[in-house]
Amino acid sequence: MHRIKIISLHLVVWAVYTLFAIVAFRFTYNNRSVAGETTLSFVISAIIFYLNGTYFLPNFYARGKYLSYFLLATLLLILNSLLKYVIGEYALSYITGMPSSVAGTSFLHLAVVYSWQYFTFMLYSTGYWFARMQLRQQKEKADSEHEKLLLENIALRAQINPHFFINTMEYFRVEIEDSHPEVSEGITAMTTFVNSSIVATDDNGKIPLFDELRAMDSLITIFRKRFPGANIDYTNEVYEDIPIVPHVLVAPVENAFKHGIYTDAGSKLMIHIEQTEEDLVFKVSNRKGHRLKDKSRGIGMRYIKSQLDKAYPGQYSLEIEDKEEQYSLSLTIQNIMKNADHLLHH
Repeated sequence: MHRIKIISLHLVVWAVYTLFAIVAFRFTYNNRSVAGETTLSFVISAIIFYLNGTYFLPNFYARGKYLSYFLLATLLLILNSLLKYVIGEYALSYITGMPSSVAGTSFLHLAVVYSWQYFTFMLYSTGYWFARMQLRQQKEKADSEHEKLLLENIALRAQINPHFFINTMEYFRVEIEDSHPEVSEGITAMTTFVNSSIVATDDNGKIPLFDELRAMDSLITIFRKRFPGANIDYTNEVYEDIPIVPHVLVAPVENAFKHGIYTDAGSKLMIHIEQTEEDLVFKVSNRKGHRLKDKSRGIGMRYIKSQLDKAYPGQYSLEIEDKEEQYSLSLTIQNIMKNADHLLHH
C-alpha cells in the first residue's frame, strides 16, 4: 500500500509538471503539436530521471565507478538529444499530420536545448537520490537507536536475577520428576532456553555452537509439549562444535513459532541445520499466521544481520522470502569450519 501511494504521488507530480509546461509552451509557440511533443519529451526526461536516480547513481557513482558513470551519462545525453529530435521533428509530424513546433530550427540549436533539459533532469534526479539517501540513513539511524534501546531493555530485564528463576524452576522440576516426568522435561527445556539468554560470550562475542543448538532443541521441545500435534520437521546434521554469534539461529526459530501455523497436517514448520566441509547451512520455513500471541525476546532481523556483518563480513548469505502465506529464511555462513579459531569439545 505504501508503494502504491508513492507511485501515485510520482505520477501526479509528473502530470502536473507536464501540464504546466504544455500550457506555457502553447502560449509561446501557438502550435497544436506542442502538447504531444512536450508530453513525449517529458516521458523521455522521466526515464532519464529514474535511470540516473535509481540505477546509475547507486550502482556506479556511489560505488566509486566514476568512469563508468560518466560514460553512461554521456551515452544517455546523446540518446536524449537524438530521440527528442527524431520524435519532435519527424515522428509526431508523420503521425498527426501537423507541422512540428521546432520545424526549421537547426539541430545544433535543438541539441543545446535538449542538453539543457537533460542536465536539468539529471540535477533533479541527483537531488532526489541524495534526499532518498538521507531519509534512508535517518531511518536506519532511528531503527538502530530503537534496536539499541530494545536490547538495553532486554539487558535491564535480565538483571532481575534470572538465576533465581532458573534455580526455582529446578526445584519444581525435582519435586515433580517422579510424578509428572513429562512436565519435568518441559521445565528442563524452559530453564535451558532461558539460560541461553544469559550465556557469556568469548572475547570475540561468540558462544559454542552446541550451546546455541541446545537452546534451539529446548525451544522445539517446549512447543511440542504445548502442542502435541505440532507438525515440526527438524533435522540437525551438525558434527563439530565451533564458535558462533549468539541468537542468529535461535531467534529465527523463535519468530517462526511466534508467527507461524504448524498445528495441522497441511502446515509444516521446517528447521534444518547442517555442516558441510566448509560452511554452516541453516534454513527455517513456516506458513504464516497470527494465532499465537506469545512475546519473543525482541531480537529482530536487523540485529541479527548487524551481528553477521560484524562477525562474518562478506562471508555469509542471508536470503529471505516473505510471501503472502509463506515465510522462508536461508542462512549460509561460508568457510566457518575452515576459519574457526578452534573447534570446541564438550
